[in-house]
Amino acid sequence: MTKESEHTDRLCALRIVFVYVVFSSLWIYLSDSLLNLLTHNTATMTRISEFKGIAFIVLSSLLLYRLIIGHAHDSRESEKALKEAKEAAEEANRAKSQFLANMSHELRTPMSGVLGMLEVVLGGHLEAEQRDYILTAYNSAGSMVRILNDILEMTKIEAGRIAIEDKPFVLRECVALAADIFAAEARRKGLTFIVTVDERLPETMIGDSLRVQLILMNLVSNAVKFTRRGNVEVYVNADDGLSGGKLDVTFSVRDTGIGIADDMKHRIFLPFSQVDDSDTRSYGGAGLGLVISKRIVDLMEGTIFFESEEGKGSRFVFTVPLQEPGPKERNDANSGG
Repeated sequence: MTKESEHTDRLCALRIVFVYVVFSSLWIYLSDSLLNLLTHNTATMTRISEFKGIAFIVLSSLLLYRLIIGHAHDSRESEKALKEAKEAAEEANRAKSQFLANMSHELRTPMSGVLGMLEVVLGGHLEAEQRDYILTAYNSAGSMVRILNDILEMTKIEAGRIAIEDKPFVLRECVALAADIFAAEARRKGLTFIVTVDERLPETMIGDSLRVQLILMNLVSNAVKFTRRGNVEVYVNADDGLSGGKLDVTFSVRDTGIGIADDMKHRIFLPFSQVDDSDTRSYGGAGLGLVISKRIVDLMEGTIFFESEEGKGSRFVFTVPLQEPGPKERNDANSGG
């Protein structure tokens, strides 16, 4: 029960008590006064008093019944109105999510075409200045596609339509695919970009490689985006033993970027949030990558946290349980099946 409904119930209870007290007081005062005016015979007064008591019980019971029925009716109307408002809000939220999903899907198709054509042009003979212009357009289009993907992923999560898959995959390939997307941007900015996968880890694992890759891409993207100089390091390792038949694999992304102020850290995993409004303008992005990453990690029954110091950089770490496969699954993963 909400605080508002509790407050309303208290007011209604006080109203019932107040009306009952006023009615009782008036009944006693008026009936006694009228009785004194009608007769001074003791026997008659006794009989009338008995009748007065019975009448008081009947009338007060009817009054209480009416007040309680009225309160129950008001409560039902309030509950009905709240239910209708809740259903309307849920319907509006579903419509919003469906609209965003449709728009994201429809916009991705032409943007993919733009990316494809720009990539073809970049593969041809261009002057240095022309290449810089087209490369800027290509990177901007790529950023737009990533934002659209984030919006689409977020709508799926909110609608509960996301399912975690367990399929064999090559762990090092998954990490390389996520990191290589941002390697060129890191080199362009003069950053040292290091990717290390612990050699003791199994080559093949069972889990949702696409979700792992998406989380890693979000973390690496932020690390490269918010780092002007220095380095970005990706490190993958695991605990020594199996837990419940699964290996807890830890992915760590460290950077020497702008870091996060202490008073902004509580906003990091909130939707559409960035460390500062000015950062949204300076660095771009919709502020969905980290909240999507956290939701997916939660769905995978893993953990995610970060450490950061303003002006010195950040370290984001997530751990997810992955199954070590048998010979058949290992062969399927290596063959791409």
